[in-house]
Amino acid sequence: MSTQVSYDQDPIFALRQLFIRAAKTGDIDTLVSLVADDVVVMPPNDTTIYGRDEWRAWWEEYHQYFEVAATSESEREVAINGDFAIERSGYMAAVTPASGGSRIRDDGRFLTIWKRQTDGSWKIWRMMWNSIKPIGIGTNRYMSRMMQKKAREKR
Repeated sequence: MSTQVSYDQDPIFALRQLFIRAAKTGDIDTLVSLVADDVVVMPPNDTTIYGRDEWRAWWEEYHQYFEVAATSESEREVAINGDFAIERSGYMAAVTPASGGSRIRDDGRFLTIWKRQTDGSWKIWRMMWNSIKPIGIGTNRYMSRMMQKKAREKR
């Protein structure tokens, strides 16, 4: 049975806030601590991430290309089903390319499934997100890397 929860009953609200702060500050150790060993993550326009090691590598690479300047959550809903919490949320993120340039704003959606661990803690088990902006306008890592590579080749 699925149960919608309010913010004061939400077992993962504080963890989501911690995730947002860690992503913004580049605290990769905290980002890794929030996921299950068998996490599967599907970022937009990118390959699927399997496990904590790949999750760490993804964030390390991300922060080579971007600094998260601002984030906000436009909406959020959580439903609990036994040892799973299904979280749907909307976001705005503004990032600054590490190579310089103006901020890039992205708006999108997250779908995250948290799984209660045997010790009672909650960890991200499955996650996917997407931008609602056309490809090449949002914070897409692939596009940014390709643009930076082309700029280096022109030198």
